[in-house]
Amino acid sequence: MSFILMLVIAMIPLLLCYILLMDNRSKLTKAICLFILAGSIWQVSVGFLYATERFTANTIEFYYKLMRIGPIMLTPALLYFAYVMLNHPEIDLKKSQKWRKVINAHTVVFVFGWGLLLYVSTWLGKDIVGLTLIEIPYEHHYYYPIAGDWYGLFIANLVLLFIMNMISYRITFFIQNRHVRHFLQIVLFSFFVAFVLGVLNIFQVVGLYLSMMAIIFQAMTILFAFLKTDKKIIEEMNDSLTYQKDFFKKVVNMNPGFVYIKDRDGRFTFVNQGLCQLYNFRSEEIVGKDDRFIDTNQKEATRRVKEDIEAIRNNQKIFNEDTFYTKSGNVVQVQMSKIPLKEADGTPFLLCVAFDITDRIKKEELELEAEKLRVVGQLAASIAHEIRNPLTSIMGFHKFMYETKKDQQKYYEIIDSELKRINEIVDEFMMLAKPQLHKFEKRSIKDIIVSIVRLSYAEANMKNVEIEYVVKTDLPEIWCDENQLKQVFINLIKNAIDSMEEGGKVSIHLTQSNQSEVLIQVRDNGVGIKKERLATLFEPFYTTKEKGTGLGLVVSKRIVKEHSGRIEVESEENKGTTFSIYLPINPKSEAEFVDPQEAEA
Repeated sequence: MSFILMLVIAMIPLLLCYILLMDNRSKLTKAICLFILAGSIWQVSVGFLYATERFTANTIEFYYKLMRIGPIMLTPALLYFAYVMLNHPEIDLKKSQKWRKVINAHTVVFVFGWGLLLYVSTWLGKDIVGLTLIEIPYEHHYYYPIAGDWYGLFIANLVLLFIMNMISYRITFFIQNRHVRHFLQIVLFSFFVAFVLGVLNIFQVVGLYLSMMAIIFQAMTILFAFLKTDKKIIEEMNDSLTYQKDFFKKVVNMNPGFVYIKDRDGRFTFVNQGLCQLYNFRSEEIVGKDDRFIDTNQKEATRRVKEDIEAIRNNQKIFNEDTFYTKSGNVVQVQMSKIPLKEADGTPFLLCVAFDITDRIKKEELELEAEKLRVVGQLAASIAHEIRNPLTSIMGFHKFMYETKKDQQKYYEIIDSELKRINEIVDEFMMLAKPQLHKFEKRSIKDIIVSIVRLSYAEANMKNVEIEYVVKTDLPEIWCDENQLKQVFINLIKNAIDSMEEGGKVSIHLTQSNQSEVLIQVRDNGVGIKKERLATLFEPFYTTKEKGTGLGLVVSKRIVKEHSGRIEVESEENKGTTFSIYLPINPKSEAEFVDPQEAEA
């Protein structure tokens, strides 16, 4: 019965090794299991010494010698354990440098060879020469090994085991991870207790049966240390993951772009603050919804949802440009990157990162427009130069013939009208081709508008068009080139009148939009402009009029821009068009200009 019980107890370390290896199969875990396995074999050999009623003495002696590999290999196994610790990723390389020079692969191989030599000596009768029966009244009898001539080598092996246990314990202090360090120290402490009980047994201070308790103590100590360490590591990992998650959110929320994650159904599972601020929604309002909830352009939002679902389904990356439409009316153009990924459990999701490129696109458009104007200016200068000289000659001869041949006067009047028109076109070409020298002075925008309205009454009456203007009396004077601004308003009012072939009304409103700007709006109820043509309205040579040159709005926009202002247009077909001109009250520092009254003084 004692023999069976001891075998069962000896199996406990094997169960412990299975638990450890199932959780972690690192070299360090395998080294611990190798040492535990050697100790378990040692305990099996002790168990056979108690099998006096089951086996003969010769059979017990054979199995005892066979299992003696266990206690002999404890020292090489512990040395290998120290070697693995010195090569652990958490080891402090600088502090452990001198130990790595002593405990290396060559040392491990040498000590394992030493253990095999000692094991061979057991079979040669040099270590153990036999067994002697120990009979104790009223207790179970057992055999005890008889030491041979080389038994001192086994004792030396045990001394080396003790030294290696102390060295290994010292090496644990070089492990930087405190949880791993504490676990290894507890393991080595259990090894030390088992070693002490084994030595006391060798010198018959305690009985063989009592030494079996060492294996139970060792197994239970390592198991509880393992469970406690595993729990602490998991808690620390959870804390680290929580910190990393919070840190990731902070980094993503600080990102100037728009970062969000979608599930396989195209619904948001995470959105950063950039996207929330763009659409003016809270994060919890967006999560669980799709693009159709936040984007005002339902057609584009639906397309985007379908595109994202297909990207996840087909594991397809998307790199393109897209447009977001917010409820505040902003249209934001973005550079989009979408990458399908998978969570740890295999659940797919779509990581989307977008950057606002609206300003970049506007800049590119301005650069393209400037290049167009440069080319058109060069062309206009060339054409104007070629036309101006012969035109001067024709106008001179026309004047001479008009004065000498009165009977053909009506024809000359037609010629005169057309020549004036050609000259006006040439003037527009020259204005477009050459930069104008502006004379900025303080002028009343109200007086400028009133003078232009008076000039336009005659043409408006001829086409049955009414002109009305509303002017705020306390508008401040602005710094401007009066003649240049008159050119702008003449162009806009003339275009408004021409857009109403069957009559209508032109409304001009002057207000101060804020403390630094005045706003002039020219509104008509004419035919309007098609939506697709609004984008090209200020391009050179674009015109809807039969005799138009397509340069009036180009010149007007340039003049407004030179006044540090801006011009905007809104139009709806068959309802009318509104041009809004924003002019700064002080487009430049007042120190750069001379007040006309001061100049006269």
